[in-house]
Amino acid sequence: MSVSLKALEATVFSDMENMYAAMKENSDVSPALRYRLEGQLQLLLDAKVFSWDEYKARCEAMMCSHNLPLPTKDYWLWCCSGKAVHLRLPVIFPLAPVYR
Repeated sequence: MSVSLKALEATVFSDMENMYAAMKENSDVSPALRYRLEGQLQLLLDAKVFSWDEYKARCEAMMCSHNLPLPTKDYWLWCCSGKAVHLRLPVIFPLAPVYR
């Protein structure tokens, strides 16, 4: 049974919301979760399920709703160099998770 791309999109953005909620609570977020989400988001972006600007807006809206610091303009430019997009989820921790 295959999953539709729209269903995958809903799941991925729900998981992303949960990740930012955990970050707000200073909980550890597994790098494996982040890398899986980045891969799925890149797939959806490449399949043109949403645009780069739509992803960026949704990401910033989620971060704002959890009172997390927004990525800088330079960060977004680093992700999107030329015509290539190298999707990275902005995550900021005060300390590396291994020190907690």
